[in-house]
Amino acid sequence: MNMQLLLISSTFSGSGSFVEHARAAVENILAACPDGEVLFIPYASPEHKRNEYTNHARDFFASLGQSFRSAHEVENPKEYIASAPLKAVFVSGGNTFLLTKTMQELDVLDVLRNRIEQGVGYMSASAGTNFACPTMQTTNDMPIVEPASFKTLGLVPFQINAHYVPGRLIPTMSGETREQRLEEFLDYNDTKVVGLPESTWIRGDVNGLVLGGNGDAVIFQSNQAPTTWSQGTAFNFI
Repeated sequence: MNMQLLLISSTFSGSGSFVEHARAAVENILAACPDGEVLFIPYASPEHKRNEYTNHARDFFASLGQSFRSAHEVENPKEYIASAPLKAVFVSGGNTFLLTKTMQELDVLDVLRNRIEQGVGYMSASAGTNFACPTMQTTNDMPIVEPASFKTLGLVPFQINAHYVPGRLIPTMSGETREQRLEEFLDYNDTKVVGLPESTWIRGDVNGLVLGGNGDAVIFQSNQAPTTWSQGTAFNFI
């Protein structure tokens, strides 16, 4: 893998500040990428919330001394992604259906994928992490809008379920657990799914993919018992 990836399960965890729990991992990926600015992509949020979310991100990257811009502040996002001097992009959390629909309407998937393959870093949280997968079908989000298709960037060859929680959230819950919903997905899709808990992330570079953060992930695949991906170890399940 020649790409620089940081796929975080959740934006706000622990301290409650924007990706503060993954600060060291963010610094690591920025050090590995070319000179340029971080382009924030806030399209998982509705328009009236984008400025607020962007300001959280702007403050965080300013604390790292990193130049920053949001895609919703530029006149032509597609052209900007294609040609701007970028160090990395950060695709925000929010609603994955809204993110996918907006990115498709802006026609930026191909140009963004090309920049990442050329060395621009890809950082993300929650919905943005779902968006790095081949499709957005393992999101937890409500389908508030309808994208043209479920296809997303395909930066990794497996699906991710962000905010993964095993078992029932409360004992009296009668709906499906997260495991049951992922099993339903695997009844119709031949791929692997990483259940990525809070405060964890996947770091990818030329050496492969490693699980970071605090806790283990779970690997789901068709007709097999789930397996554990231990924190700090490489992904050897492909």
